[in-house]
Amino acid sequence: RRGTRLTRMQDIGGVRLVAVMPLWRQDECVARLTRALPITDTVDRRRAPTHGYRAVHLVVNIDGRNIEVQIRTSIQQTWADVTEALADIWGRQIRYGGAPAGPDELTTAQRIRAFSIWVNAAGIWGEWERVMSNTLFELWHTPASDWSKLMRVRQRAITIWHNRLVRAVAETGLPEVVNAVSEALNRNKPTNFTRTKP
Repeated sequence: RRGTRLTRMQDIGGVRLVAVMPLWRQDECVARLTRALPITDTVDRRRAPTHGYRAVHLVVNIDGRNIEVQIRTSIQQTWADVTEALADIWGRQIRYGGAPAGPDELTTAQRIRAFSIWVNAAGIWGEWERVMSNTLFELWHTPASDWSKLMRVRQRAITIWHNRLVRAVAETGLPEVVNAVSEALNRNKPTNFTRTKP
């Protein structure tokens, strides 16, 4: 980042963990890493999203150097992927809350409107992700629940999320949003979801 002193940067080195997981599993990952590594800072962007961005960031100090560890659910990753793709077209400033740019006033206005819709959609998905995570937690930790019911809930959750995404994309009316979302969804398809005892 321009104007940032090298000694103050936390993400010179880093790693990202992305998984198809509910929020409580994400919390478990954070807790395990916190016990295993020398964590100097934790930033939970689920509780304080930055322009729609959600994840948990841990800063680990190894040999006097700060390394950032990002833990994201697949839903959080998809949102971040789309935002990155849009930033390539609209300008990197949108990652930090800046307005999208365009070649003329009309395109700029369309992009600003679309980005506002996109950021608002992230809040809707964040709330939906919390609700579905709580539902999965109850099923996961109830001995009487059967696996097929859990898988049906999971599939319903994916369908609801996908439909909300499609509606938000359609509302923007911009082909670059449609393309960015389509590519991100193809990259982040939930394929493997296995149950392991906590």
